[in-house]
Amino acid sequence: MTFGRTTGTWTHHGDSAMIRGAVSPFRRESPEEKAERERAEAAQRETILRAQAERNAAEAAARAEHDAWVATLPKWEYLVVTETAVAGWEPGRVGGLQEILNRYAAEGWRVVATTMSGKIEQAFATDKNDMYVILERPARERPEQPEQPEPPDAQP
Repeated sequence: MTFGRTTGTWTHHGDSAMIRGAVSPFRRESPEEKAERERAEAAQRETILRAQAERNAAEAAARAEHDAWVATLPKWEYLVVTETAVAGWEPGRVGGLQEILNRYAAEGWRVVATTMSGKIEQAFATDKNDMYVILERPARERPEQPEQPEPPDAQP
């Protein structure tokens, strides 16, 4: 194997394999070549850092825009009421449910969904079925909490 110093190519004389532009691993860089390589690497690092800073700024702007949009949306709070429906003499009735819902409605809650568990707990007597009523109402504005003062440093 020989290295063509004038052309900068490797040539293997046993076959026609040739790698053009390869540098010998045994060749030392001149100070000028080393300085040029270091300048190119520094410029590449600077380009990468600049691109990362631009991406971070764009992400921060998008996050701020999203947070501003979310702040304009109505806020809701939810409550799940669980009652047990007992089948038997009054099928399909949950005792006191109307009074419970009216009490919550007076506080601003409204029913948004209901579901039942469908389980059977008592064989040969009455079936129990848990009923879940999901309520919602507009969330109350909560005053911002003042920042807590920093605790004083402990002096030895």
